[in-house]
Amino acid sequence: AYPPDPAAAAAEAAASALDAYVGEWSAEDAARIVGLLRDWNTNARNCHVAQAVLASMLRVLPRAHLTGAPDWAGLLAALEAYTERHFQRLDRLHEASYVADMTLQSMQLVAGPADGEEA
Repeated sequence: AYPPDPAAAAAEAAASALDAYVGEWSAEDAARIVGLLRDWNTNARNCHVAQAVLASMLRVLPRAHLTGAPDWAGLLAALEAYTERHFQRLDRLHEASYVADMTLQSMQLVAGPADGEEA
């Protein structure tokens, strides 16, 4: 078994606290927040917050709270389009991290071991 991951535990606690807060929202609150989420999700700086709140809303709120928002279909389409872009950006960053790792490993092979390191 692996040791507990403190970051995962903190993320789980944060999600639980967010779920408790979101669970108190009325249908009107939910409709207003979904409109804000659409705007927040258009910006890469705010998209993580928007995605966390949206995930919490989908987990804890009754469907009627969400589908009661004006232009629900339009809001979903906007959220989906920008969410897809954010995931594509994250995929590119993830791939680039492998290229950086490979480059660093190649540089270490060419340069040989550093002072004090074994070959």
